[in-house]
Amino acid sequence: MSLSGPRDDFRPWAVVPAKRFGRAKSRLGGALASDERRELARALCNRVLCACADSGALHGTLLATDGADAAALAVQRRAAVLRDRPGESSLARIVDAALTELRARGATHALVVMADLPCARARDLRELLAVLRNADVVLVPDAQRRGTNALGLRLDLPFLTAFGRADSLQAHLREAARCGARARVLHQPRLALDIDTPGDLSALRSAPAGAWPPPARCAPAR
Repeated sequence: MSLSGPRDDFRPWAVVPAKRFGRAKSRLGGALASDERRELARALCNRVLCACADSGALHGTLLATDGADAAALAVQRRAAVLRDRPGESSLARIVDAALTELRARGATHALVVMADLPCARARDLRELLAVLRNADVVLVPDAQRRGTNALGLRLDLPFLTAFGRADSLQAHLREAARCGARARVLHQPRLALDIDTPGDLSALRSAPAGAWPPPARCAPAR
């Protein structure tokens, strides 16, 4: 089914949660210097924002962040920004607050995409949105099939996310069952790779040609 034309009953937005680049990727401290980690975090976030903007299937993108640097990048990419509440450290609560913001903006569906997916492409997000049209919740696991790298859901569900937990995939499936929602698990190899550990960096170096580095520029989000 084509996603090219907007429909009143399907108004999806993306949520991209991102830490301040200067404090991101701390688990790579043994492999990269602090300035390298900062630049990597920026490049990864840029890749995801570009995928959202270039998908042509989203009504908007909302970056949820505690950092002025990440917020500035979002503005460059024509994405909206939601600054984290002071003292808020739970990724799940940050995402849940962003979903509440999307409801207020008139969105009907949300696509939560982690900000550290180096191989994310616009077509991957279009694929997720196509599945979401016929499901209540769509989950994309990480490479270990324990965490959740992307989550699509209907915003009229009383769904509370479990991001930040090592077992978030199963937690999200249980939450979908609690809400009486139809859930689909979609195994997407490009979205399964996230960058948290030195081992992930090694996997990135083995990624297909063209997967990295990200584009320098991308189309503005709609």
